[in-house]
Amino acid sequence: MALEQALLALDECLAQFEQALDNLLWAVVEAQPTSMRGHALIDYYEGATIELIGLVKEARAAIAPVAALVVAERVGRALTNCQDVMQQIVARFYTELRDCERNEALNGLARQRGGEWARWVHGVQDALNGCPQPLYAMVQTLTPCWLALIDQVARLSVDVRIQSADVAIQGIPNRAESVQKDLPGEGYVASGRSKTSIS
Repeated sequence: MALEQALLALDECLAQFEQALDNLLWAVVEAQPTSMRGHALIDYYEGATIELIGLVKEARAAIAPVAALVVAERVGRALTNCQDVMQQIVARFYTELRDCERNEALNGLARQRGGEWARWVHGVQDALNGCPQPLYAMVQTLTPCWLALIDQVARLSVDVRIQSADVAIQGIPNRAESVQKDLPGEGYVASGRSKTSIS
C-alpha cells in the first residue's frame, strides 16, 4: 500500500472512531431522562467521552499535514505522535469507559431507578458497544502506515545508491580511450622502434 493511501486510511479509521464517540456522547447527554436530569454517571461519561474525542482530533491533526506531502522524515515524526496519542486513547477507553466498575454502576442505576433511566443505561451501553470495532480498526491501520514508510525509505535508499554508483561510473574515463590518448604518434610500436613500411 502506498504511504499516502495508508495515511488516508488511518485518518478514515480515526474519523469512524470519532463518530462512534460522538454517538456515545449523544446517548449520554441528549438521551438522558428529562424527568430527573443530572447524575454523577452522566457527568463522568460526558467528561471522559469529550476528552477522548479531543485525543482523536489530536491524532488526526498529527497526520493531517503529511497526508498530502509525503516526506519520510516528517511522516515518521507524525506517525510517532499519532501512535502515542492512539495508545492513550485505547488505554483510557478501556480503563475509564469500559471497565467493570463503571459498567456495574450503570447496571445498578438501571435496577434502582428503572423506567427512563433503564432506557438511558441501555442506550449508553449500546453506544459503548459500538466503539471497540472502530477502535480496533484504527489501531490495525497504523501498521500499514509504518510498513509503507519503511518501504518508501528503502526505495529512496536504493535510488540514492544507484545514483551514487552512476555518478561514480560517469566520473571514471573510458579505459580504452585513456590508453589510446597515452600512445604517441603513428610511428610508435610497442618495442619503441619506428614502423617500417614494406613495399
